[in-house]
Amino acid sequence: MPVVFRRVAVLGAGTMGSQIAAHLANQGIPVDLFDLTTELVEKAKKRLTELKPSPIYTHDVLELVRPGSFQDEADLARLREADWVVEA
Repeated sequence: MPVVFRRVAVLGAGTMGSQIAAHLANQGIPVDLFDLTTELVEKAKKRLTELKPSPIYTHDVLELVRPGSFQDEADLARLREADWVVEA
């Protein structure tokens, strides 16, 4: 029986984490992408659009990637919503 993920959290917005988030979002899965600050996550999302070839299908896909900060308790509380947590 296939597993269905309604939301995934990716911890770490570096090269690997941001691209994992992109591939999940490409499949229509909402992703919470976490790093030390939300600014780092936004920079990672921008880098995804600049890669050649880009790992994202369309820019609309990036709307499924929600930034989160390890330093914000409200952001961390969203981890409870995740069906799967990936550390990258």
